[in-house]
Formats: sequence, structure tokens, C-alpha cells
Amino acid sequence: KEGYNHFTGFDTESFMYLQLHIHGASGKIFLKNAGMIRKTYPIAQKIIPKTDREKLQKVIDASVNTLKNSAIEIFSDGMGRERQQYAGDGSHQVTAFSYLYGADDPIVERFFETFGDGMTNEGFYMDCWPAYDRCLRISQSQLGITLWPPILDHSLQFIIECYRNFLFTGNDYIIRKSYKDFIKFYCYMLSLRDNDGLIKVENLGTASVWIDHLTYRKQRDKKCVFNLYFIGTVQTALEPVCRYFGDDAIALKMENEAAGLLKRVKKLYYDSDSGLFTDNLPFRSEDGYTSLSDRTISTAVVFGFDRGEKAHEILKEYPEYLSKSYPANMPWVYRALGIFGEADTVTDDLENRWFNMMSVQKNNTLQEDFSAVTDSNSEMSHCPLAPLIVIYENYLGLRCEEAGFKKFSVKPNFGKIKEMTVPLMTACGKVIFVYKNGKLDINTPDGVNGYIRK
Repeated sequence: KEGYNHFTGFDTESFMYLQLHIHGASGKIFLKNAGMIRKTYPIAQKIIPKTDREKLQKVIDASVNTLKNSAIEIFSDGMGRERQQYAGDGSHQVTAFSYLYGADDPIVERFFETFGDGMTNEGFYMDCWPAYDRCLRISQSQLGITLWPPILDHSLQFIIECYRNFLFTGNDYIIRKSYKDFIKFYCYMLSLRDNDGLIKVENLGTASVWIDHLTYRKQRDKKCVFNLYFIGTVQTALEPVCRYFGDDAIALKMENEAAGLLKRVKKLYYDSDSGLFTDNLPFRSEDGYTSLSDRTISTAVVFGFDRGEKAHEILKEYPEYLSKSYPANMPWVYRALGIFGEADTVTDDLENRWFNMMSVQKNNTLQEDFSAVTDSNSEMSHCPLAPLIVIYENYLGLRCEEAGFKKFSVKPNFGKIKEMTVPLMTACGKVIFVYKNGKLDINTPDGVNGYIRK
């Protein structure tokens, strides 16, 4: 209508361009004070990682800004779309937030408290929770109208994140609260064993296995990585939790079961000729091609199932024929490269693929996929926080040595990076790392001891 019209739109993301549609107006129209009221989570810690490398810094800045968008009330996979709280690929951002802002922050505690309430009667967690649509997808799965009922691999990552949070904070509340559910889930998983002795990834009824939507040509090709993921979760998270609560007999049973499963996976999927876990090895003759993926190979490396020369070589060279993860799953690849000491390989990837993302260049955010187009359903601010995790786990080589971060170690490998300042928020206070020209200075608060391991 004529005269002054005031419009206020509330947005939970960030943007560079604002598009206005004005219909049915006559005469001149003047636009004043265009902008936005941005909603963000109140974070006390303001220092962010800084480096001398311009391209890398731009990716870091976009990562921090993305985290401001995805971590508001909950850890969302993208506030511009579902606005739901996932584990799995979505919970890597919890790790990034914990390093940068603190694992005992209320929003982190809320993630574990609320997601942990999503345990089903069958014995698996809802892959995102609280989330009304997951209740719908269970019924939809019975009618065959959804590909993705609750995702089991997100239950695995939730258990890993719970144990990591215990190590970071020293607070055993969440593992104590969830312990019975962990055991319930473990038993449920063993009930899914197929005729070949491995846990199946097809025809799961009200559950599904996702892993990644780009990396695998066929659903059956996920069997190798899913079993490796389960075995690794048992060995690095479930067994330690059991022993923490004094259930050594259960831990020993898990240890033996995991060892048997691993032996079976290697027999069926490890190709001794190529020296690699191969996703379609049992069906390669039928398929007429070899299926190799960065996620499967990285998972084997991260959990210590394969740290051979061929795994190192293929992850470093990253050939065209290797099926590749989408951005939110890249922490697996970078952790594997970190184990092999490939700092510059990771930096080169961040300064090329990530730096050249349209969202990084135009919106100061991280998009969902490596390729995105405007005016589409491309999510321009998702939650692929691998660039932040890399700083702590690859460049610093950070490792918590005592629950509560009272003691930690680092094994710095900054490669071509000459300068970097990194804040770490622990349950005992802020640690500042200052790296310059090959020397790392560590400033710790009282009660925290850090050392450089060889």
C-alpha cells in the first residue's frame, strides 16, 4: 500500500543477496535499510583459528560462520532446510564445536541429552531426533515410499561421540544414562547378521544403512564399510565404556565378537592383490568393475584395520576412479591422511576444492556438496565442519590423554603452513597453541598438562 511499509524477516542463516518481489505498485518505490536480523547462539569464546595462508583462512572463516548457522538451538544439518538434529555425518560438527567452544557447553549437553532419548523399542536410535519426520518415515518404510527410514550408521556415530564427550569433559553422565541403550543397540546389530556372517545392509524393515549418498553405486556395496564401522565403534567406544563401568565380561565378549567379524570382513572384502578393502569384491565378476571408495579405505585406516602402503597411496593420490565422499563425511578421509602424516595433501584439498566452493566465495559458508548451483535446492550452508577438525586432529595431532582434558598430547605436523594460532576450550579452561616457523608454543591454564609426543 502507499506510504511507509516496514517489513522484518527473521533468518537463521546468512546471505549476500536479498531478493525482493514487489507486485501491483504504481509510481516510484524507494528501498531503505535493507538487511537482516540474524539469530545466533551466544558464544563467550570469540577467538578463532588464524593462519598466514589466505585461502586456508577463508575456508576457516567460512567454517566458523557455518557453525554459527547450524548450531543455534540444536546442531542442525542446515537451518535452511530440515532444521533437525542428526548424528552420523551431522555430528562431526559437535566435535568441531567442542574443540573450538567447549565440550561442556549447554548446546553440546543438549545434543547428547535429547538425541539420546531417541532410542526405539527395536534397539536403534532415530538417526535424527527430536524429529517428527522420522516417526513418519517408519510408517512410510512399510509402504515403500521412502528410501531412508532411521539410519543405523548414525547410531554408531552417536556412541562414538558420547565416549568422545566423556573424554573431553570427564563427565560420565551421558554414557551412564545411555549405557543400557548402548548394550541394547549392540544386541540389535548382532541380530542383523546375514548368511555370510556379516551384518546386513539391505532389507532392514524400519531401519536403513546410509553411510553416504554419493560414494556407493549399489546398496550392497556398503556392507564392508558398515561392518568395519560397527567393529571400530565396538573396539574404540563400546568396549571402553563397558570396562569403565566394570563390565569386563561383556567387554571381553564384545572384543571376541568384533575380532570374529573383522576376520570375516577381511576374508570377503580385502583384496590381497590390490592391498585394499574393495566394496564389491564378492560381486566384482558379476558387476564387471571394481568399486573402491575413500570412505571404506579411510574407515579401515582410522580404526587400524589397514595402514598399508596401498591405502596411503590411494588416499594421497585420490584418483578419478576412487568413489569420493561428500563434504560432511570428509573427516574420515582427513583423519586417515593425518595418520599417514599427509598435512600438505589435506591443506591442498582445503585450498582447492573447499576454497573454490561457490558458498565460500559468495556467502562465507560451506555448502552441502562440492558442486552447487544458485536458484536450486543446493544447501549453501550445511554442516561439513571437516576444515575445523583438521586443525586440531591433523595439524596439531591433538589427543586427550586423561578424561576431562587434564592431560593431552600433540604431534604437530603443519606441513607448508608457517603460522597458525589455535584456541582449544577444555573443561579446565582455554588452551592457546601458537605455531610459527616450526616452533609450537602451548599456553595452558592451571590443572592442564600438555606435552609433545614423538
